[in-house]
Amino acid sequence: MSKHKEKRKWYLLTSSIILLVVMGSCFFLKSIKNAPEKKQLVLPVEEPVPIELSAWLVDWHWPAGIEDAKGLSKSLTSLQLFAAYFNHDGELLLTHNFKEMLPKYKESIDDSEVFMTIVNDRIQLDGTSVQKDPDLISQLVGSEESRSQHIHKIIEMVDLYQLAGVEIDYEKVTDNDWNNLIAFYRELYSALEDKGKKLRIVLETKAPLESLHFPEGPVYVMMAYNLYGTHSGPGPKADPALISNVAEKLSHLSGKHYIALSAGGFDWREDGKITSLTEEKAIALSTLSSKPPERDEESGSLSFEYVDDTGMKHTVWYGDYRTIKKWIEAAKEAGITKIALWRLGEINQKTIDVLMEY
Repeated sequence: MSKHKEKRKWYLLTSSIILLVVMGSCFFLKSIKNAPEKKQLVLPVEEPVPIELSAWLVDWHWPAGIEDAKGLSKSLTSLQLFAAYFNHDGELLLTHNFKEMLPKYKESIDDSEVFMTIVNDRIQLDGTSVQKDPDLISQLVGSEESRSQHIHKIIEMVDLYQLAGVEIDYEKVTDNDWNNLIAFYRELYSALEDKGKKLRIVLETKAPLESLHFPEGPVYVMMAYNLYGTHSGPGPKADPALISNVAEKLSHLSGKHYIALSAGGFDWREDGKITSLTEEKAIALSTLSSKPPERDEESGSLSFEYVDDTGMKHTVWYGDYRTIKKWIEAAKEAGITKIALWRLGEINQKTIDVLMEY
């Protein structure tokens, strides 16, 4: 083969290879261009679980309480007016402060349901009170007749003040009274339901939910606070362990119910006197301390010490916005999304903002 023919042969072979490579590249690019676009995998964003917020407005601190209620008005599902008491004869009694509060609370709410809380505190003729009187419970629910009379008076009050319903907060119940009290709950719920009204029942953590048959229908509220308080030495009002324990107790009742959390704190004086504090009051007292409040990691609460102008040493524990958030998250982790707040009045704005976030 001549050199000329050999060169021609290699030229044609090389050109063919180049042509095939170019054609293949064009085909590949075209196939990519025409290929259906792959959708980007988008992970779902976990939405925050909303809570239902309820709160108490107390008669002895109602002006400040109404201001907090105004701040929370769009978040409150219900407002409890605290409280109706009893006189020495066992008749329902409204204090002068309560009667002053009644025409004013409507300024602070939008569409919240309003309940009247009834507590078994007995006001004596001399003005002193017996708080959480167990004998009063026996008197009110001890027989079918006494229950019927008590229910009639409650219905009259609910109708008079055009309320959504009533909340029963009877504490220090004796073992002998539980069956009669549960019968009262059942009968009162039926009477209220007939009128299109509702019943809330506040329970202490020691209530024997496991051994008694509580009626279905009422909304139950269990207190998850005062882990430390007037009955003890210094410490936090609550912690996640207490909240989890309360949630477990509530699981014995059908339906979804409320865990009650408490704002503010306590001041333990060195001589044994113990005073309840609002959050704003605790913050004001913290300025008397020689160092900033310390955060307890377990409970989320703050504590500090100070010395008053008489030289008396004090220890304060209280909750702020971070504390409340920690407690609400603990309740949510335990499956509870209904929170009742004790109580409105001098709650710091940061805490109000946190509650609004939910």
